[in-house]
Amino acid sequence: MRIPQVLVIAVLGVGVLGGCSSVDVATALTTRDTVAADAEAKAALMNATVTATAYFISTPDAQTVTVDELGLQPGRSDISLHVSSPEDFCFDTTSASGSVFKATGAGGAGEGACVAGVDY
Repeated sequence: MRIPQVLVIAVLGVGVLGGCSSVDVATALTTRDTVAADAEAKAALMNATVTATAYFISTPDAQTVTVDELGLQPGRSDISLHVSSPEDFCFDTTSASGSVFKATGAGGAGEGACVAGVDY
């Protein structure tokens, strides 16, 4: 749907008259998009961790697995899996905002990529 230019100008005009500049509006929209992208990436990591844990519990002889074998659908972010053992694995991903997040099989989560010897 295309928004008429008159409406855009009217909204920006109301924002400026109300003490809110178009820069403030743009910043708020960018912040909202960043928060949404990061939340989506974190949710994908949580889902991946639960899926991998369930896989290793139901397949006790397995020593490794891939993202494809788990059937993960990461959405807008690509998830990488790093496995040392069934008890020691870590997923990481870069959200659409550019932020990097990780989640481990041991329940750890945070910012940055998985680190061998630390996270898995």
